Amino acid sequence: MVNLQDDLFHQSSNSSHITKPSSRHDNSSSLPIIYIITPTYARPTQKADLTRLCYTLMHVPQLYWIVVEDAEKKTVLVERLLSRENSCKIPLTAHLNFRTSEKLRLGSKDPTWRKCRGAEQRNHGISWLAESAAKGLLDSVRNSRSHGGVVYFGDDDNTYDLEVFDEVDLIIQ
Repeated sequence: MVNLQDDLFHQSSNSSHITKPSSRHDNSSSLPIIYIITPTYARPTQKADLTRLCYTLMHVPQLYWIVVEDAEKKTVLVERLLSRENSCKIPLTAHLNFRTSEKLRLGSKDPTWRKCRGAEQRNHGISWLAESAAKGLLDSVRNSRSHGGVVYFGDDDNTYDLEVFDEVDLIIQ
């Protein structure tokens, strides 16, 4: 006997695939919060990359998205993307900026593997998170959760399957 529900969620035709929604939705109030730190920098695909990531993250409950720009100051592009007026509706976001130090910037002739891109932005995101927690600025976020949190580095030029966030939950358990 075929289970229609399982068949619907796993059927594939012409390379399309329908997957079940993340099980994080089953009992989201008791889940740990996931702090996703995303380094980003100005480039032609930045808006498209951030928008795609945003639309994925909108389906993840108990999420705090921390976007750290590699720039001297915050840009209007990222500010607008994270604003509540935009179609990207993630309730908890932080928009930071931290310019990569000169010694860690890639030169025009440097191979991309020579230096780690986004490392200083990730570290700045972690520092901001630790300082905000120490100052009690995250208490309202954490008090409503029965578990702690997990930090996940989510680059804006990657694509994520929602099941990865189910796996993140296993870190706490």
